[in-house]
Amino acid sequence: ANLRYRAQAAALLEVCGGGFASLREMAEAGGLAGLAVYEPGVTGPLRPYLGRAGRYVQSVYEAGAAVAHAGVEVQDLMACSHGDASFDLVVTSDILEHVRRPMLAFAEICRILRPGGHHVFSIPTAVPLAPASVERVDASGETDVHLLPPVYHGSGDGGRSLVYTDFGADILERLDGIGLPTRVACYQPEGLPLAALTFVSRRA
Repeated sequence: ANLRYRAQAAALLEVCGGGFASLREMAEAGGLAGLAVYEPGVTGPLRPYLGRAGRYVQSVYEAGAAVAHAGVEVQDLMACSHGDASFDLVVTSDILEHVRRPMLAFAEICRILRPGGHHVFSIPTAVPLAPASVERVDASGETDVHLLPPVYHGSGDGGRSLVYTDFGADILERLDGIGLPTRVACYQPEGLPLAALTFVSRRA
């Protein structure tokens, strides 16, 4: 796994507890069996291990993608169809920067988390965090209005996804305001010059 996913795995070990040395060890020992986990998307190295949760749900955003991934549901993170307090853990990996109105998605994640549940997520960020988030696209209406030159990331399925937001440190205050107090975990293995940030929210 790349540094971003290794950072998320380290945060998951801390959140789920049990004193396991790796996410693989935790999964194989049944350490996730009592949890309901939602991980939007269909790619990434965490999935084989999180998939051993007692309930594990993946999703795609567009119906066409669901055809290519049999059994995967279609969800709009800004208007999720899951019931209140459905999950113990939500894991998103470089997804929320591609959501048109990300605070709606964060609010939905808060809603579907059980009290005390966690959202462990990564978003592309500088280290240290920039002080303020930047909206690259005005998504207040039905049509996107680009405020900055468009930037795209690979979608994981071979396509391209537009970046709507470059997140900064102000996201922590905004998440706290919707009942998702959040801390930043900095992951930097010894001997590596680079670090990765993982965000860990806990529903109040």
